[in-house]
Amino acid sequence: MVERSDIHPGPHVFQQPEDLPWYRYEGREVGVLFHGLNVWGKVAGEARAKDILAIFQDVFFESPINLVRRIIGRRIHRNRLLIHDAVGTAEPGKTLLVLGRPGSGCSTLLKALANQHGSFEKVEGHLQHGAFPFEESTRLLRSNIVYSGEDDVHFPTLSVGHSMEFALNLRKPKRLDHESNADFVRRLSKTILESLGIAHTKDTIVGDAFVRGVSGGERRRVTLAEVLTAGPAIVCWDNPLRGLDSSSALSFLKLLKTLSTTTGMTNIVTAYQVSESIYQECFDRVLLLYEGRTIYSGPAGNEAKAYFTHHLGFHCPDRQTTSDFLTAITSPEERQVVEGFTPPPPMDPDGLAERFRQSAYFRELEMDMKQFRIHAAEDKGQIAAIEEDIRSTKHPLTRREGFTTRTFHSQLIAAMTRHYQLLWGMRKTVFTVIMFNIINALVISAAYFLSPDTNNGAFMRSGAIFFALIFFALNSLSEVTPMVKSRLIMKKHYELGMLHPGIGVVSLTLAELPLCFIQTLLFSIPYYFIIGLSKTASGFWYFELIMFASYAAFMALFRAMAASVPNVPVALMLAGAAFPVVLLPSGYAPIWPTLLRWSSWIRRISPSPFALEALMAFEFSQVTLHCAPDEMVPNGAAYEATCPLPGAEEGSATSTGPDYLATRFDYYASHVWRNFGIIVAMWAIYTCMMAVGQTCMTRRGEGAAVGRRYKRGAVLPSDLMDRQVERKEVDVESQSSHHPNSSDQHEASQADSPAAFTFSEVSYIVSVEGGKRKLLDNVNGYVKPGQLTALMGVSGAGKTTLLDTLAWRKIDGEVSGDIKLGGRPIIDLGNAFSQACGFCMQQDVHDEGTTVKEALVFSALMRRPLSIPKEEKLAHVEKVIDLLALRSIQDALVGKPGEGGLGVEERKRLTIGVELAADPSALLFLDEPTSGLDSQAAFSLVRFLQTIAATGVPIVCTIHQPSAIIFDMFDHILLLAPGGRTVYFGETGKMSSTVVDYFSRHGAPMAPNANPAEFILDTVAERTRADTWTQHWRESAENKKLKDDIETINRSSPHTAVMSHNLPILHQCIYLTKRHAISIWRDGFYSFSRLSKAIFMALFVSFNFFKPHNSQQDAQNRILALLILQWIVPSSAADLFDIWFSKWTLFTTRERAGVGYSPFSLCAALIIVEVPIAIIIYTFFFLCSWWTVGFGFAGFGYLNFLALGIFGIGFPFAIASLCANSELAGYASSLIWCVMATFGGIAVPHADMNNFYRPWLFWADPMRYFLGATASVGLHDVPIKCSKTEIATLQPLDGMTCGTYLREYLATNTGYVVNPDSRRDCGFCPYSTGDEYLAGFDFYFDDRWRDWGVFTAFCFSTLAIAFICSWLRYGRGINVSKIFYRLRQVKR
Repeated sequence: MVERSDIHPGPHVFQQPEDLPWYRYEGREVGVLFHGLNVWGKVAGEARAKDILAIFQDVFFESPINLVRRIIGRRIHRNRLLIHDAVGTAEPGKTLLVLGRPGSGCSTLLKALANQHGSFEKVEGHLQHGAFPFEESTRLLRSNIVYSGEDDVHFPTLSVGHSMEFALNLRKPKRLDHESNADFVRRLSKTILESLGIAHTKDTIVGDAFVRGVSGGERRRVTLAEVLTAGPAIVCWDNPLRGLDSSSALSFLKLLKTLSTTTGMTNIVTAYQVSESIYQECFDRVLLLYEGRTIYSGPAGNEAKAYFTHHLGFHCPDRQTTSDFLTAITSPEERQVVEGFTPPPPMDPDGLAERFRQSAYFRELEMDMKQFRIHAAEDKGQIAAIEEDIRSTKHPLTRREGFTTRTFHSQLIAAMTRHYQLLWGMRKTVFTVIMFNIINALVISAAYFLSPDTNNGAFMRSGAIFFALIFFALNSLSEVTPMVKSRLIMKKHYELGMLHPGIGVVSLTLAELPLCFIQTLLFSIPYYFIIGLSKTASGFWYFELIMFASYAAFMALFRAMAASVPNVPVALMLAGAAFPVVLLPSGYAPIWPTLLRWSSWIRRISPSPFALEALMAFEFSQVTLHCAPDEMVPNGAAYEATCPLPGAEEGSATSTGPDYLATRFDYYASHVWRNFGIIVAMWAIYTCMMAVGQTCMTRRGEGAAVGRRYKRGAVLPSDLMDRQVERKEVDVESQSSHHPNSSDQHEASQADSPAAFTFSEVSYIVSVEGGKRKLLDNVNGYVKPGQLTALMGVSGAGKTTLLDTLAWRKIDGEVSGDIKLGGRPIIDLGNAFSQACGFCMQQDVHDEGTTVKEALVFSALMRRPLSIPKEEKLAHVEKVIDLLALRSIQDALVGKPGEGGLGVEERKRLTIGVELAADPSALLFLDEPTSGLDSQAAFSLVRFLQTIAATGVPIVCTIHQPSAIIFDMFDHILLLAPGGRTVYFGETGKMSSTVVDYFSRHGAPMAPNANPAEFILDTVAERTRADTWTQHWRESAENKKLKDDIETINRSSPHTAVMSHNLPILHQCIYLTKRHAISIWRDGFYSFSRLSKAIFMALFVSFNFFKPHNSQQDAQNRILALLILQWIVPSSAADLFDIWFSKWTLFTTRERAGVGYSPFSLCAALIIVEVPIAIIIYTFFFLCSWWTVGFGFAGFGYLNFLALGIFGIGFPFAIASLCANSELAGYASSLIWCVMATFGGIAVPHADMNNFYRPWLFWADPMRYFLGATASVGLHDVPIKCSKTEIATLQPLDGMTCGTYLREYLATNTGYVVNPDSRRDCGFCPYSTGDEYLAGFDFYFDDRWRDWGVFTAFCFSTLAIAFICSWLRYGRGINVSKIFYRLRQVKR
């Protein structure tokens, strides 16, 4: 087992300025000044869910109208003033704290000050950075002014060390050229990570909400570390303390204060729950916002407090921190006015802002701003220092006004290195993809095994070459989604001056080339030789060269499309629609001589036509084709047969390869190297398009929409009414008597006598590279009914791990110890334990398409017993809505943060509400419930948790940065040191006296005015002290008493009466189907994208084969049209993959353990909702294609297309159920679909399959039955009239007419004589009807119903695979059994 040597020692203490995590000491003295600053955004009330009706309305009505309005210069949207007349200054070397409640405009102001104006409609007023006006600072300072957002955006599989290495490599200044890159990176990375107390995480991946990596607090500090690598002059930190414990928060802000003092940089911070020590020690100035109005801007410390208490008459309660007091001024429920104070202070935002402007504090602010202007204008040295810093930082060959500091090749190398590190992190996926390529090559090439040099063999060989191109084009579709999703990270790195987005995508393209080469080479080696292509080294390497260049071009093309659109749905729509456009003009089907003029130009913009011509021309250049005996017409000893081989001269049974290609395909061997050059040029053009597109989309604003999105039909509150509603509802304390659990009688789900919860000697061990790591070390504790217990510790101490373990949510690793409820082990309670508990995750994960109220109702209906009436459940939900102040947003969609979704604080309240709606009766677990909340919301929440605990429900929660008041509200505290070791467990005591006394008795007295929570965390923050305190605890009398208390509680606690109450599968299916249907309906672009792709593909393909004539080639074109039309299934698969994995991610992350429904139910819901969508889509697909190509028997054809629609659901879902992620599913889909298309009977006719595949694979291929049923009716009774080039000419015996001469042959064979009465030059066509032509493929009209029935059975079999695999993969029974096994093994 690995020793605990990796436990972090706590934040670094700096002895000298040179020890700072910094490298830019000159030119940092810039500062910021602003006054009269107004920021405008869109009116929030206009945003509604973009359901399918809204999408059609926008596309066909609103967009044309808006276009006209733009042309005539009329405003399209009403604007809203977000920041009104903001005023303030932050001098060089100073720190500014921006305070305000959520929604007051703090983040908006910080973005405006950091020149991040893209998300706003308009920014007005005066904004000045140092001596530079806004317009000039935007151009010159760029990455010297940084906005650090609230979200942690990283590559989850990249290690912390590699993330820092990438950032520092791209920020190393030119003046440090004497120091090597490696030394610079090593020195700064070590210093920065140590300064933030996360040096121990260097080799750990960053992770995210779905990938296990560093802890949430550590991940937050990685984000902060990246910003420090930029060495900016001004940083606007948006809630940087979210997720940090109080010790880490104080350490970080002290670091910022030290950097400001030492270097002159300016730090502007907005934060919630700022402790008194942080406020007093770390900030020079403070600005208070009230609904976008500045009601104070001036010195921090006690002056800000004095302004509101002495000059305005507001009362500051005892023990309330100054920051909480200032924020409370903007809350009508919190603020208190000294009785009899005159004149009474104004209570509205405008009145308070006006009173400030009339005060002496404002006049002092004006003097400060005047001094700032004078100093900025007169201090030429400062300007020179800034310009010199920029000059000495940027490397040669970089633009002076550009964002980035390193040269093109430096950025390229760093980005490529990072890409290879990412590939190594996902090496299992990479190796799996390579295996897919090899398998595909082996399986498909065997179908064309040693294709002969005959007429049919030439057709098969051309199909083999074309299918190789199709396979890699399909693989390229998998690059669309990752390309779009990487944009957020690119945007962050661009704004930090690290990497230009254009260079980023160029590096991606170049870095992928070796991988592309490996994939195509391992594919080509078996594929080329099994098919039997030219056995020459030049032939093989030319084949590999074209395949490699084509694959690279395909990837660049689809990435360019993804890089040029705003989001994933649009990218999937564009890529899916482009797929047939890319491949159809290649010349395989339809061949170039029959290509319609309207579409012939398209072959000039796609790499596939040039690739296919080059491959076939090189292959056929040295080949002589001949007719096999059964290909001669007429064949038989009695006739002088003729060879109907394209390019063959009359009377000849052979044709040269070049003549064959020129006659049939219009391909020429002289184009082989020209085409290679064109493909490479296309790759370069697509790469440039990708770079331009990604740069433009990265530079775009986040969208000017402000506020939330509401469901259709919701009554949207006006701005005024919205504020009134929130003011009325936000005071949770005043409503505590109406707690939903405190009814006259306990609800049915409540136990009559709540039981105590105990845990003893709980340890948790996980496997890591090189050994095992203990994350929890023999932790003990209990929670009695009615008690509120806090888990505390520095970030990474194991709080979340312990909570997950106690809540029985860990499904990997080794758990040991006893966890009991009411004296009974939780393993004996089974699923009843999870159902009786509520668990609020640290990550706020919800279904994005539901509203707040729908999420609560879903939780109540799914998690409470059927014995409780529905009306009672809904009434309970209404109480929860009122108690959590969610009434005004109950019809708002959860959405995505920053894209019209709920804010951080609102999502946190919803997370808690979802658990409360389930009315947990045994336990309530909460992981950092106050993270991201302001002080009033945090206080109200904990007060609310007290009322829940008062009903008898034990509550355990982790908590960061609690104020002294909040800390005192907890009954017990469990304090952990890094490594999951216990430092203290016991009562907090009145005014926290018990816990403070414990530490005092062991040599750590607390200062009189200190915050107890901060005090105990600071006491154990450093490693050496943590080791000492854990040893104190092991030897303490409190620890011995705790163990005795646990035994006593287990003996005396009443046995819990919790019982399992899983909803029946039918009810689960109903609720899940309703939720998913509503979510899909509101995601209008999903359905619109699929429908648009289907209509476009149907029209594009069918018009390429528009109303074919009746030649033999036209008959072939008809069936090839069906072969290509069926590609609608893989073209739409990416959309279904995205839906599948998003819902299953929600299931595995939260709802499997939280809601507990069956995987069968979720799978059923996904399928049920997709069926009507598929019916509509494939109906349009049929209408746009069937008659356009000219098929008959429309009724039966429609049945086939409906079955294809069902298969289009089952096939992607079956693939997704077997794969770990959407990217891998895309590659697997390419493999399996190419196999099915190859053996469907058209690309390789049944008779031409080899002896291994012919007896079974043709009959086991579902597409064989679709093609057989559809083609047999589409070509039934269609006459065939051979063209001149298709007619075989032969000479009859002397004295015989052509009809007489061939009468005996026609009696047993198909075909007809063109000129039966002629006595010379007999023209013979081998087919007279489409039925005769299809017989060569083993497709028969009489078998149409059988084929339709078998294909329908295959459709349902794919759905069955999705059900079975999802159950085996996600079934809770399997996970629970693993936990049971591990617990029992450890106990034995």
